[in-house]
Amino acid sequence: MAIINSYPLVTPKVSDLILGTSAGSNGRNKTASFTVSSLQSLLAGVTSVTSGNINTIIIGGTAQQPTVGSVTAAIVQNGLSLATGGDIYTFVTTNHPGTVTGTGTFNTLTKWSANGTGIEDSAIIDVSAGETITITNRQVWPATTNSKDLGGTANRWKNLWATQSLYAENVILTGTNTYISLGGSTGTTGQVLTSGGNGLSATWADNTSGTGTINTVPIFVSTTTIGNSLIKQANNGIIIDGVGTDGKLTLNCSVGTHGVTLQSPPHASSATYTLILPTTSGVAGQVLSSGGGSPSQLVWSTQAASGVSSVVTGNADTIIVAGTASDPTIAANTSAVTAASANLATGAQIQTAINAALVGTLEFKGGFNAGTGAIDGGGNLTTGGTRVAVAIGDFYVVTTAGSFYGSVQLEIGDQVIAQTAAAAGASTAANWIEVEGNVVVATDSVQGVANFPTAGGLAVAAGAVSIANTAVTAGSYTNTDLTVDAQGRITAAANGSAGSISGSGTTNKIPRWTGGTALGDSVIAQDGANIGIGTTLPTVTLDISATDAVQLPRGTTAQRPTAANGMIRYSTDAPGFEGYINNAWGAIGGSSLPTITVNTGAGTGAQTAYTLSVTPSSVNYVNVFINGVYQAKSSYAVSGVTLTFTTAPPNNSVIEFVTTT
Repeated sequence: MAIINSYPLVTPKVSDLILGTSAGSNGRNKTASFTVSSLQSLLAGVTSVTSGNINTIIIGGTAQQPTVGSVTAAIVQNGLSLATGGDIYTFVTTNHPGTVTGTGTFNTLTKWSANGTGIEDSAIIDVSAGETITITNRQVWPATTNSKDLGGTANRWKNLWATQSLYAENVILTGTNTYISLGGSTGTTGQVLTSGGNGLSATWADNTSGTGTINTVPIFVSTTTIGNSLIKQANNGIIIDGVGTDGKLTLNCSVGTHGVTLQSPPHASSATYTLILPTTSGVAGQVLSSGGGSPSQLVWSTQAASGVSSVVTGNADTIIVAGTASDPTIAANTSAVTAASANLATGAQIQTAINAALVGTLEFKGGFNAGTGAIDGGGNLTTGGTRVAVAIGDFYVVTTAGSFYGSVQLEIGDQVIAQTAAAAGASTAANWIEVEGNVVVATDSVQGVANFPTAGGLAVAAGAVSIANTAVTAGSYTNTDLTVDAQGRITAAANGSAGSISGSGTTNKIPRWTGGTALGDSVIAQDGANIGIGTTLPTVTLDISATDAVQLPRGTTAQRPTAANGMIRYSTDAPGFEGYINNAWGAIGGSSLPTITVNTGAGTGAQTAYTLSVTPSSVNYVNVFINGVYQAKSSYAVSGVTLTFTTAPPNNSVIEFVTTT
């Protein structure tokens, strides 16, 4: 068959096939097809950069030029984002402002000192017996006047009454009939005086009871009972015990809905140490560092760089790293697709290269009936309003002869190539170039396509011809008596009497005469229905194991045999290999694909001879079109590079010569 190139540019689809060559297992090139999408995948570089954790790393930009950034946020409990040095500094200074310092006297209540960060003794003393509260160098006195004192005799209050605020140095009640009456009520047993607040009368209230441990801050274990809390005062500090769990200190927000907790290490760690806050607030970006030991003075220090300190490219031909060390940008290094390019390529650049490579190629669409237009795979090419759309480069082969669009007679093996596009239902004969296949059915005197008769023992499968098996049992026979039919097949075999023939051989090898009466191995072997040359275990009908070549029948076109589908030979006219398929001879294989050469000329109404740029083998390898109309080969002759018309083409006509070499 002939391969015809077209000239318009065709935009491929990802599902399209591209014809090329690939190294075969026997060391020879073989024809293969590749999809556009597979070439895109092969030539593509880095296609995407994704984040492994969007809470810490974010990818921006485009797929070809991604940017890599970090996700930072203020420090919160169970937070997932990264934190800057400023975030860490704010968290530490806000939630851990400093250490309370100061000294005091046993049994003396404390108060805040003037600097607001220390504590010192107050004037209130609570003796260990709990019976007397002593206020040193202080008075309880009315807010507006000191003219009215507490009344009593011998340092004992008898009745305490007033319409204003009172003050006294001591309040001591003794005797068997001492009481305090508020508004005529002395309360009930166990009740205590409770202040009503600014401007309000005191009232009797149920007393609070309970016991506790010295230096332990009390806590209400019920509404009227107190006990030990987890907070102690010792060694000029506050201790928070852990009961069943590790000790914790929680600093809540202003409304008490959330807060930050400091927790002791677990008991199993046996951790005992003291951390002392730094004396300054440090500068932005610094972090707290331990001085070691205990107590350990915490100091502000500048954190050394950690993690990725720089990003460099492993291959500048493919990846470009720009920006700064702290904020690098990564991009693919792309360029147009060339044989020498070491860069990556974008999809558009790859598509451009593919488009350029596909210029002048055809797209085989299948076979069709030239008379009805019916396409073998479905649809119609020439008839009716529903005929298929036509694209430049569409290539069909005639499988049933007929009149193409009712105007051009085409035979089996002829081809049509679309030179202009047409919408569905709009194509005409003018959209096509007709190319004759020049293949005919073989006769006794004309070489061409031939059929192999299957009667009489021949069998044809997948283009291979074989001889049908007979009833003879495969195996070895001694001094064999053979019966052969008219087709040359062994129809009977039996062991015979010893003769004068001698020799031995290898299983599956077909014998040959090594002497007048001696047989030995030939290079031909048979294994089942398979014949081997150079191998005793052929895997196909004819299996040749050699490194040289196979000599096919060769001859001129006139010497072609009676043709049948599947025949193959070497044409000395072409020259080249040719095969008979679909009832037509066509070129196959060879050292290279046929070359299509196009020359153009202009008609003058008088000129008949035109010069070609190449020398065709014969007139059969030159197609001529005048104003796009195919010219019968009987209308011109070829001699060397000169093509001569029988009748001069019309004046101003456009002539196109298409030569296959």
